[in-house]
Amino acid sequence: SIPAGADPLIPVIAAMTSKTLLVFAICGIIAAITSTADSLLSAISSNIVQDFGKFLPLDKQKIFMSRTVSLITGCCALIASFFIAGDIIFVLENSYRISVICLVVPTVIAYFTQKLHAWSAWTSIACGVVGFIGATIFIKSPILKDVIPLVCSFIGYFIAHFTMLHKSKCFEPSN
Repeated sequence: SIPAGADPLIPVIAAMTSKTLLVFAICGIIAAITSTADSLLSAISSNIVQDFGKFLPLDKQKIFMSRTVSLITGCCALIASFFIAGDIIFVLENSYRISVICLVVPTVIAYFTQKLHAWSAWTSIACGVVGFIGATIFIKSPILKDVIPLVCSFIGYFIAHFTMLHKSKCFEPSN
């Protein structure tokens, strides 16, 4: 019998094969999980070093700094795993939801506008994150959990954009 909510792979292998094959299967599964985790950790650490390399002392100690970033990233992921409830599909869904909510407004506006300000995009991202956190905590409707952060991101972009336009007009020399 398979316990409720459990994955049936291990009990089926245990019932259909010998103990030796069961141990090999478990070792294979652990190796696959470890290899995937190692690959993801390396990719994340590489992105961090490439994105924030100008802020890190990479002159003479590149390998040491890469290892340090990998260690810190792995420790943060391990600590975060104790606070995240749900299965991996839920975590992946929410990670994509955050990036879409934060980046869709500045990206779409960047395609259709020529006067762009980085401050407007960063404000949009910050407002999207705040809206996402607020909607996750206080809103029960699944549709509103996506719409409210997008609206916050949109409002944040335009408030920052019009503030930047107003500042640039104030500092223009008059003729």
